[in-house]
Amino acid sequence: MNVFYICCIADPFLEVAKRLQKEHGLNPVYWIADKATIKEGDNTEQLLKEAFPDCIYHEYYSAWHGVFPKEIEEIANDTYVDVDLLRRFSSEEMQSFTMMNRLDYDRKSFNYMERERFYIRLVKCWSACLDLLKPDLVVAARIPHRVFDYVLYLLCQYRNIPMVSFEFSGSFKRLLLLDEFSDPGRIPSILKERFDYYLAQNNLDENNLPEDILANYTRTRSNYKVARPVYMKKHDAQNKQILNPFFLIKRFFTSNHFFGKKSIFVKGSKTKIYKNRKYGIEHAGFALLDWYPMIFAANRFRKKLRALYGELAKPVDTSVPYIVFYLHYQPESTTSPRGDIFTNQQLCIETLLKHTPEDCMIYVKEHPTQFMSHTLGQTSRIVDFYKDLSKYSRVRLVPLEMDSFAIMQNAKAVVTVAGTVGWEALLHHKPVIVFGLCWYEAMKGVLRVFDEESASKITPFIESYQYDEHAILAYLFAISDLSFIAYHYDGFQNNKVIAKEDCVNNMVQALERYLASKNLINPV
Repeated sequence: MNVFYICCIADPFLEVAKRLQKEHGLNPVYWIADKATIKEGDNTEQLLKEAFPDCIYHEYYSAWHGVFPKEIEEIANDTYVDVDLLRRFSSEEMQSFTMMNRLDYDRKSFNYMERERFYIRLVKCWSACLDLLKPDLVVAARIPHRVFDYVLYLLCQYRNIPMVSFEFSGSFKRLLLLDEFSDPGRIPSILKERFDYYLAQNNLDENNLPEDILANYTRTRSNYKVARPVYMKKHDAQNKQILNPFFLIKRFFTSNHFFGKKSIFVKGSKTKIYKNRKYGIEHAGFALLDWYPMIFAANRFRKKLRALYGELAKPVDTSVPYIVFYLHYQPESTTSPRGDIFTNQQLCIETLLKHTPEDCMIYVKEHPTQFMSHTLGQTSRIVDFYKDLSKYSRVRLVPLEMDSFAIMQNAKAVVTVAGTVGWEALLHHKPVIVFGLCWYEAMKGVLRVFDEESASKITPFIESYQYDEHAILAYLFAISDLSFIAYHYDGFQNNKVIAKEDCVNNMVQALERYLASKNLINPV
């Protein structure tokens, strides 16, 4: 069997691939990775070539820009687009355009026609790649959320090629293996059997939960200072660092070359995922005078957005009935593609207004990361987004500084696309409405909204809600049975959650179970 590995870092995927090849004949034929996603001094391409001489290596930054290996480029031009595919995935095409916001650093460099061209180019190149290499399986480190791997996902669906990805819970350092994330019933179907089993048990003891799940369960039931996610604390530290001028000066002199072919004074010397407005998307470089003015302009725009939000935000009035909606940081996979059409978060708010009583306010709190200096928040917000929200008579923007737990304390319900805040709200006895795929969406007390029919249930769901601790524990036990611990993505190795050998074993076993369920290998 031929296998593609998409955005799979050498550690641990190199060992995973070796095991699967040796034990089951799964031959890596295509691999996207970044040379920088392994320990310093190693070379990903060299390691892959040594392990799998016939595997085609596709460098990460090239993939972002739609530049494919020469074997693919040579035949892509004579590969033609399937019109039926474009019709079937017309909605997903718009999702792809939204994902391209990541590439448009200054919101002015990647217009609609250029995005159309890029989408068609990706369809052609991936079609050529699939025609040439004929994979039986595609393995992705994360749910496809960069436009280049998302288009591959669409083509795999169209051609019935299994594509599996590792769904990571931000609450627990655990993974689920998914081969479908656009179907609202996928997570419930995976968990149903084990969830029903534990629901039928009379005496579930939380102390029998795995240590990592129990620790999160206990912490999340505490106050926000204790329960605040670790990744938010990291964002605070990064933002503070970026605002330090001495750090910026040091980084400038240590991260740039000033002489030779790689000099920052030479055109195209600084490789980025973003599109340079002077060139087509295939060009990945920025010269000094191209790049740094964009950084300064982005910072100015984020400050402008932050100031406007502060002007429009008003204190929470807890004397009136209200629902609180926590905006997601964008661009990120939590909304695109997990939210599908609801990657447009204004649509979430419109849906709430349409399906809740006229006397119920919708309090909206922005994600603090949206305005931080080390993020891409400027690519996914415009001034009119906040102005439009402030025009709704039943919508009020909430001050950014307000404690998230304090806001939800008197709320009738908590709403998110797919955020950790939904899990937090459940443990604080609040009904939760989600608009996208998330690990807890099949819990009792959660309503997944994905169309008008499900949206029509919002008010009855809120009014009939009853906290059920037994059901929450049953769900956690089900998750513990079906998930596994592993580091699988750039930076996660540093969490020290598991030894490499155990990590590889867990990932191999998860893939073996999946392949056996599809009759691609014999049961292990």
